[in-house]
Amino acid sequence: MRSGGSGKPGTDRRVLKFQRFQDTTVASPMLRELVGYWQRKRGERKTLRLSDVDPLEIGGRLLPHLMLVDVEHGSEPKTLRFRFRLIGTYVVATMGRDNTGKYFEEVYPAENLPEMTAGLRWVLENRAPMRSTGNAEFADKGWRELEFLLLPLTDDDGGDVCRIILALDDRPMA
Repeated sequence: MRSGGSGKPGTDRRVLKFQRFQDTTVASPMLRELVGYWQRKRGERKTLRLSDVDPLEIGGRLLPHLMLVDVEHGSEPKTLRFRFRLIGTYVVATMGRDNTGKYFEEVYPAENLPEMTAGLRWVLENRAPMRSTGNAEFADKGWRELEFLLLPLTDDDGGDVCRIILALDDRPMA
């Protein structure tokens, strides 16, 4: 997979746009469906609690597009680790690999780790959802437009963000 800004083969420039979440900015109907679920379940609270999430309510159409990322708060200040707890079958097929159970530093080179965790860190710091868009080239699919949605989950007492739902939808480049 190669990320690019122009969507043209041969482009190696990485361009991912991180945007503060707004209902109207989510282009994918499927991701809008997930947003609706998250908002209904959280009610008036700023974030959704982990115990509020029910995979049966999320439904079989969305689950293959989801990843759950564990957030491990280290003993040192600002020491965080992220681990892929669960990766949906669509994401595995799209990315061409299953990183379930692996830490981000086991998957990504050290020089790419800050970029690959920037959205997760933003969600932690702001305790708010975030949307990311970009495009990438896949060997078997060509160039695709990607849309990611990151949704924070807190522990049951509403304290720290302990997991992040990361959802992916993609479509062919226009």
